[in-house]
Amino acid sequence: MDIADKNNCDEHFKDFLAKKLGIDRSTIPNPGIWFGTGETYSALSLKLDLLTTEKIDTVLDKTQDQNMHFAETAIKLGFIKKEQSEKILQLQLFHKKQTLLEMMLLNNQIKLEDIWVILSEYEPPNRVITSL
Repeated sequence: MDIADKNNCDEHFKDFLAKKLGIDRSTIPNPGIWFGTGETYSALSLKLDLLTTEKIDTVLDKTQDQNMHFAETAIKLGFIKKEQSEKILQLQLFHKKQTLLEMMLLNNQIKLEDIWVILSEYEPPNRVITSL
């Protein structure tokens, strides 16, 4: 998945929110520069106990040497299975949606219980996620 695909998923979710909540799409917050902080592939891999800090360093070194994505390198080195990688990438997208909903909660656009309903009803576009 490239940047255009990620943006497409974000736009798809915003379209869903506008329709679901009956609001103007322009009222949905635009995330700031720190939006994805703490939800990088390596951070999630560490948090989920799939990679150690040492393995992350190895992956980063190899990624720079071979001009590959972090996920591709981690799989190539045998640190993470392809199926695990796909789930990590899906979790990244999930966390982005959750954070956007948290912003809407703080703006009094939705209630806390709405977050669970929205996330359970949303169906992302059908895509095979290979890398971020």
